[in-house]
Amino acid sequence: MRIALVSDMFHPEKGGVETHILTMALKYVEMGHQVIVVTHGRGGSRGIVHYRGIRVFYLNIPIMCRNVAWPCLFIGFKLYRQILIDNAIEVVHGHQTHSTMTLEMIYHARKLGIRTFLTEHSLYDMGKLERILADTVIGFVLNGISGVICVSEATKQNIQTRFKCIKSDKLSVIPNGVDTNVFYKNEKYSCKEGERTRVCFMGRLEYRKGVNILIEALPEICKNKNLQVEIVGDGHMRDDLLCAIDQHDLHNQVTMHGCLNQSEMAEMMRNSSILLNTSLTESFCMVVVEALACGMDVVTTNVGGIAEMQWRDRLFFCKPTACDIRIQIENAIKSRKINQNLDEIASEFLWDNIAQTTLELYRNARPIAFSNHLTPLITWQSLIFLIIFLIDHFVCYLF
Repeated sequence: MRIALVSDMFHPEKGGVETHILTMALKYVEMGHQVIVVTHGRGGSRGIVHYRGIRVFYLNIPIMCRNVAWPCLFIGFKLYRQILIDNAIEVVHGHQTHSTMTLEMIYHARKLGIRTFLTEHSLYDMGKLERILADTVIGFVLNGISGVICVSEATKQNIQTRFKCIKSDKLSVIPNGVDTNVFYKNEKYSCKEGERTRVCFMGRLEYRKGVNILIEALPEICKNKNLQVEIVGDGHMRDDLLCAIDQHDLHNQVTMHGCLNQSEMAEMMRNSSILLNTSLTESFCMVVVEALACGMDVVTTNVGGIAEMQWRDRLFFCKPTACDIRIQIENAIKSRKINQNLDEIASEFLWDNIAQTTLELYRNARPIAFSNHLTPLITWQSLIFLIIFLIDHFVCYLF
């Protein structure tokens, strides 16, 4: 099978979506499929790059904001069409509804009769004007898509609320995975008497990750002089964290590490006791599963898909307050279980199983006629999209 994975988010940047796409691409290659990845250029990554059997197209498209490329609109058809035809693509799988490259590739692939899929990794608020306008456009693109994959039940419910045009039989829930060759428990590690218990925060330093809560909680956490806090990640709120560390003189107990690669993150997890997650919204938190696989206990806010995880004896849910975070960290330390069987976690989130399940969706799907976009023409949105459709066909005819 010839598969195209598309998103504005991809390697060498770090994050859950980037890791998901790269890992799935590598698994498909291992299973004998031909895979290309289409994304926008960044840094030194430009043009066509071959990486471990994957052909990556880093397109020269300027960035609009927050790592999302400017829409190509009608001129994108020639660019995307050439990639799809030259590589004889049979399945296009985009990631994230807020990725313009994902939406444009799915739109143009459907015009060519190619099976199209989308994986949604995030939860979005409803009711805001900008979200209503954006979802109107996204809904037009997704109407008639072969399938939508959600990483959690919470994400599925969010998709159903946002897009009434997507039938329930087109929705599937497939979680993110964990690489057990990288994330595994250090059987020799235990926090010895007299040593500080290591608490890790790993994630983008942004508001939605609850960094404002982390800033408030640090002085409270560090009242316990037996705790050492390790912060891994980078983002817009890095300077705010540094100011808080300076203000409360926490340099002896808090260490900022910046971004680490997967192997370095796993090594830190294997030599730490507790993961702290303060997210305000989370469809499926990969770092929580990775921490569990490494034998850590997790203190986390109870948001989104995190509540769907089964290992309640390993999860300590906290309120988004400094005091409750401190209390739950203390509870996690008191009830810590050193010898735990992690096989159940590893087997449920194996990337091999996730890739195989996704391939089955590809095989069972059938392309849906693009004319479904245009019926019924009874709303002003449909009339606008009909005009777009006709212009796009005219541009296609010119080329």
